[in-house]
Amino acid sequence: MADFQAIHFRKGGGAAAECLELTTVSKPTPEANDLLVRVKACAVNPVDTKIRQGEFPAADVTGFDAAGVVEAVGSSVQGFESGQEVYFSGTLGRPGATAQYTLIDHRLAATKPKSLDWVHAACVPLVTLTAWELLEEHFGLVQGDPAGKQSGKSIIIINGAGGVGSAATQLAAKVFKLGKVIVTASRPETIKHAKRMGATHVISHREDLKKQLKEKVGIDSVNYIFICYDTNSYMPIAVDIAAPKGRIGSIVETTEKLDGLHAMDAFMKQLSFHWEVMLSKGVLQYELESQGDILTRAAKLYDEGTLISFLTESDVLSVNTLIKAHEKLESGKAIGKIGFVVPDRIE
Repeated sequence: MADFQAIHFRKGGGAAAECLELTTVSKPTPEANDLLVRVKACAVNPVDTKIRQGEFPAADVTGFDAAGVVEAVGSSVQGFESGQEVYFSGTLGRPGATAQYTLIDHRLAATKPKSLDWVHAACVPLVTLTAWELLEEHFGLVQGDPAGKQSGKSIIIINGAGGVGSAATQLAAKVFKLGKVIVTASRPETIKHAKRMGATHVISHREDLKKQLKEKVGIDSVNYIFICYDTNSYMPIAVDIAAPKGRIGSIVETTEKLDGLHAMDAFMKQLSFHWEVMLSKGVLQYELESQGDILTRAAKLYDEGTLISFLTESDVLSVNTLIKAHEKLESGKAIGKIGFVVPDRIE
């Protein structure tokens, strides 16, 4: 069995420069539901840095986002064949995509958008799945707003210039067609990015959100709150600005008690709170087909021009470029997504 190159992290975690290194791995054989994919491009996400630091139990090759060509299929696979171009986000616990080859359950994959090159396509899956699941499965929004009810609704996306925030902004504005898509950002470059993604209003998370909603947006409360940063700190604020029967969702884990959610205001407003972890389906093995379905719908929207890429930086995958990407994500200064071409030889 042929060997291939991958970038993994040494056990025990630590700084990116200390524990990310090149390794050689034997090419695996697909299990019944698997695709063996030759990775053409991959992308990084904040969860990759958390795994490297030891916050989640996971395989030592990180990177969930990828796009590539199917080389072999498992015995139970339907709808995919050798030579097909696909994109996907992997499963916690299986080797990731900072490698020349990876395995992916076919139910989590979809045909790559024809309009996107490899790197742009590799930046789509994880953040799109995360945002789409929170908006559709938790908030109950309907794609296309066929009944015309969502145009009168509002959402605030807190710290919206990152990957998930970028995806959530586009989806809320262009796919679920909410009337007011408010994004918090504070730097000129992040404000510009949020507007490019489709934000109808941009306000600063460094200033009083309730006051800005009133003065800059002309509303007192919002129907949906999408938290992309520091759940515990933002819960009291979210409860305060949520409309009656509002829905609050977060993608950021916390080990602390969410005091704001237990406030009388939350009770009287009949608010609901939702955790969104797109990796949950792969880990707990439920509703796997839903992720392939979302990626299929997203591909159509990219090819129609409804959605645009949120790739902001790209490079050739190497140990050094991956270290720099991890460091940028950890600095909190990353905008959109960072992607990589996977070369025939990784340095």
